[in-house]
Amino acid sequence: FKVNSLNVHRLMLSSIMVAAKFLDDVYYSNEFWAKIGGVPNAELNTLELEFLFLTNFDLQVKRGLYDKYRTALLEWDSDNSNNSLGIGD
Repeated sequence: FKVNSLNVHRLMLSSIMVAAKFLDDVYYSNEFWAKIGGVPNAELNTLELEFLFLTNFDLQVKRGLYDKYRTALLEWDSDNSNNSLGIGD
């Protein structure tokens, strides 16, 4: 599976939807997510299953991995704090 500009929104949509279902007691239907994501509901259902199998249904992030990515993002932000978006201000 290779992420590119043509499929990244599908990956983001399915991962955010799965995260919402994992973390929230009340969540929107797949039909709602499909509508706001601009993909057919049947495709989103398939993407959800593929995402879950690719992650082995392990949706919890280990603290060490979280800290690793957090540090990398903070370092990136400090290196790019003078950008036009004002990130890091």
